[in-house]
Amino acid sequence: MPFVEREGASIYWEASGPEDAPLVLLIMGLGLSSRAWDELPARLNPASALSAEVNAPAGSRSFRVVVFDNRGVGRSIAPPGSFSVATLADDAAAVIRAAGGSEAAPVHVFGISLGGMIAQELVLRHPALVSRLVLGATHPSLLRGRWPSVGLAILFLLLILLGPGRDGFRLARICVAPGFPERGREDWNRWIHALEHAGPRTALRQLWAALRHGTADRLRGVRAPTLVLSGDLDRVVPWENSRRIAELIPGSRLVLLPGAGHIFPLEQPSETAALLVEHFGAPVAGVSGGR
Repeated sequence: MPFVEREGASIYWEASGPEDAPLVLLIMGLGLSSRAWDELPARLNPASALSAEVNAPAGSRSFRVVVFDNRGVGRSIAPPGSFSVATLADDAAAVIRAAGGSEAAPVHVFGISLGGMIAQELVLRHPALVSRLVLGATHPSLLRGRWPSVGLAILFLLLILLGPGRDGFRLARICVAPGFPERGREDWNRWIHALEHAGPRTALRQLWAALRHGTADRLRGVRAPTLVLSGDLDRVVPWENSRRIAELIPGSRLVLLPGAGHIFPLEQPSETAALLVEHFGAPVAGVSGGR
């Protein structure tokens, strides 16, 4: 299994797809390992055997998809002490280089929630490593954004500390659109039982890093073509935060996924994959959206 060693941390990563295909890096959110991406890597790789089972976008190009576990989560190890979102972004940059990306061969990046904050710092700290950027369900600054309700924030904090539970109903109450676990019971059960949740110590360190995150004053300097995605029913990171990001990044495009909550790649996997393929590669017919 491949690992990147950096400043006392051991970062697990893996790649799937043709070795000569364009690289796409996926950055997961708070408290979850790369297994939470579920079927998305296969949907971005039509050449894989699994892609036929998950309906990869027809006619789309293949990508080499790289996923990794943030430090202290899943198979990755973190040294003692706190860390910042910038630290996590530098971890992501190290993974890019280990996977074959470089300033001469930049990669496409999609980050969701905390992963979207990491992606913002990545493109700001290592701009030459990022070709195209997608920011999902995230914000540029808690201090200058829209917060969830106090009750929901407390529940989310408890889930971070205690884990979502194997039945997942507590997580579902806040992270997906109403009724999704019932409508997509098979997908939800598969996802919840595959989760590798961070322990309380790592989750708190991630939360502390997220609370200190702030890129609003720097996002106007982003030059990578950027797509901003959000579910219009996201209660964890309200979609207005995505609108703010799109206003700050020159030339960016905001797309709201109707009827989706915070974990929109699980709720609307086909739509998510199609939008990524459209932004990273060949356009896909029938996918539209706008500010």
